[in-house]
Amino acid sequence: MPTTALQPIGVEVTGLDLATADDARIDELRTLLAEHGVVVVSGQEGLDDDGLAVLRRRVGDVLAAPERGGEALFGDRYRAYETLSSDIRMHLAGRTITDRAGAEHPLFRRHPDTGRTALHLVAPERGAEISGMDGGASRTTIGFLYEHATAADTAYRHTWRPGDVVLWDHDRVLHRETVVAP
Repeated sequence: MPTTALQPIGVEVTGLDLATADDARIDELRTLLAEHGVVVVSGQEGLDDDGLAVLRRRVGDVLAAPERGGEALFGDRYRAYETLSSDIRMHLAGRTITDRAGAEHPLFRRHPDTGRTALHLVAPERGAEISGMDGGASRTTIGFLYEHATAADTAYRHTWRPGDVVLWDHDRVLHRETVVAP
């Protein structure tokens, strides 16, 4: 399975038909996902909605190229955490982030498989708040952290091509998608 590293996070796979991939190939994809956080598999024009549903059950988070194109952003939560200044990390240590739906998570969270610390963040428009901060300070801090986590040296921006399928590790990667308007 030929691969090409993407920058600053991810890997692209060519020469693989996801619709017919056996368990050994799926295991290889899982290994690539654990190592790189994002796996782009091109040339999947024949993979229909049912095939994508099966793939999601076998692998996890999956996106297929939208009909109208656009971009998807994949931010490396590890790198976002690791490149924060020690003062900021100390200031935010132990805090939680709560989104509009009421889901609460540690802002700095250990990955369940690797044990590495990641910046667990949601997009500012999801109305999140950080524990121990008033609304204004929360919004300002979340905006700063989101910009940091999606900066060019931290995030891979994927421009959709027909037949692209992208897999990502939700615990490691911050995902955001934009679709071209009709």
